[in-house]
Amino acid sequence: MKRINDIPSNLILTASYGGRADDLIEKNNLKNVKVYSDILDVPTDRLIDKNDDLARTPIINFALLDNLKYSKKKL
Repeated sequence: MKRINDIPSNLILTASYGGRADDLIEKNNLKNVKVYSDILDVPTDRLIDKNDDLARTPIINFALLDNLKYSKKKL
């Protein structure tokens, strides 16, 4: 967070929930992703990134599915 303003505009960072510093995600309004083990647990307001397009899009928070359980080809 100390160097957040030094990130070039052509680099899109995505914070991932599930770590020790999850509180910094909301505190700093960071673009984020949550990984779900079951597709039924994904909230309707969080899109599932099926092909990395959402990861490359600024601002949009998204969901990923556990890749050991789900294949992107089947979604």
